[in-house]
Amino acid sequence: MLRDPYYLGLVRYNGETFEGRHEALISRELFERVQEVLDQRSRRGQRDRVLTHFLKGMLFCDRCRQAGRTSRLIYTEATGRGSLRYQYFLCRGRQDKLCDLPHLAAWQVEDVIERHISTIQLPESFLSRLRAFVTETSMTNSAQCDSFTPASPRR
Repeated sequence: MLRDPYYLGLVRYNGETFEGRHEALISRELFERVQEVLDQRSRRGQRDRVLTHFLKGMLFCDRCRQAGRTSRLIYTEATGRGSLRYQYFLCRGRQDKLCDLPHLAAWQVEDVIERHISTIQLPESFLSRLRAFVTETSMTNSAQCDSFTPASPRR
């Protein structure tokens, strides 16, 4: 649609382009800029969107690890019927046909990680040092805030 010369006041007929009877809807300059953007986005490897997820880049495929490969799990989203958004992870090795790990729903991956983290017990010695560090840091910051004098407003 954005490549249609109709916007320039032109009409295509039998593979040829003719001057139309209608007025141009946009300038030639704008039309050409749009074509450049479309061309840049269609180049191989160009991504139009950047997806974020708090686990993105931190997960690796265990099937690939067992096979002696290192493959990340890639976060992606898809839009289904009714504009429902589906979030999932897939193995990078699957793209190269090296892995058969099925797509994993993001909520299931998050749930497994949450359950695993809840089983981790930190040593009491570490917790004591952490509490002392937090207390000391908060006292230092509090003292710095008490001695802080705001600058006079400039005139």
